[in-house]
Amino acid sequence: MVRFEVSDTGIGIGIGIGIDQETIEALYRRFTQADASTTRRFGGTGLGLVISKRIVVLMGGDIGVESTPGVGSKFWSTLSLIP
Repeated sequence: MVRFEVSDTGIGIGIGIGIDQETIEALYRRFTQADASTTRRFGGTGLGLVISKRIVVLMGGDIGVESTPGVGSKFWSTLSLIP
């Protein structure tokens, strides 16, 4: 089993973003985004994590996020590389 992690601590030193628990629970639903504000510079459909989760689960792995508001987030996935 291999675990991949990507950490995001925000846009600058000391400016962590993080995601609250309620938003984390919605991240893997279709057409849901953590930042749906009108000031968001680039749009999106909110399908990226849904598609990623389906692919990872079909490959026998798992995917998730650990986050602390104001600190940052860690997205992770696990995959079995032996069929």
